[in-house]
Amino acid sequence: MSRVRNADESLLQFRKASGDYNRLFRPRVAKVRAEYAKSPVGKPPPSVDESLEAHIRVYVVNALLTALNWRLDAKPEDGLPNLIPEAPIASEEKGTTRFLDYLGFERQTNSPLLIVETKRPSSVLPQLVTPFDSSSDPEIISRGLAGEPLMGQWSEWLASLRDYVCSVHAKTRQTPRRVVLTNGKWLVLFLDPDDAFVKESPPNPNRILVFPYRSDIEQSDIELRYTELFRHLGYGIIKRNAGINTR
Repeated sequence: MSRVRNADESLLQFRKASGDYNRLFRPRVAKVRAEYAKSPVGKPPPSVDESLEAHIRVYVVNALLTALNWRLDAKPEDGLPNLIPEAPIASEEKGTTRFLDYLGFERQTNSPLLIVETKRPSSVLPQLVTPFDSSSDPEIISRGLAGEPLMGQWSEWLASLRDYVCSVHAKTRQTPRRVVLTNGKWLVLFLDPDDAFVKESPPNPNRILVFPYRSDIEQSDIELRYTELFRHLGYGIIKRNAGINTR
């Protein structure tokens, strides 16, 4: 597959992959769920349901990253692959080997450029434990990174992301240029991972972009704001902004 040249071409490719999934694979997943739901408990066994959720996540996220020129399967004429799934990293915090869902890197030097962590499609964007707070999504995430408790598993997710980024920094003496957390429907993009995860001061919410998902509209924010996403997350653009020759 040749390199995607611009945001419009990237969006068309992503829409085609998403359309193919909804037309071909989603009905199959629904059928398997329905068959297993005939069990006495009325729902698929956890192992089956997790496998189906993983199928959705991997298919959609892979399509999104490919459309942004992050490739697992690049041909020699297109350049070497620049993305590794399940990349091992020695954890600075835990002293064990952990696995990044995706690690994107510069092809020639292996400099870390991107970390992507994926969550279940049923997961939602974070909320503060404190009720009736009108903070925006980036402000909530910034406050969570500063130590304020968040609903659900978000405090744990952000702590894991911090460990991943700091562990990569400790091993390479470089901070990845971008960090992404997504379930394939919504997406959180950290434009300055050094500010968000490495520095001790509270992170700047203006350096965190959130692309929410609203079921009441036909298109997700990922599609509606795709030009913005491509500008900040396309492989060639990140590489060029890092001062690396894109040839």
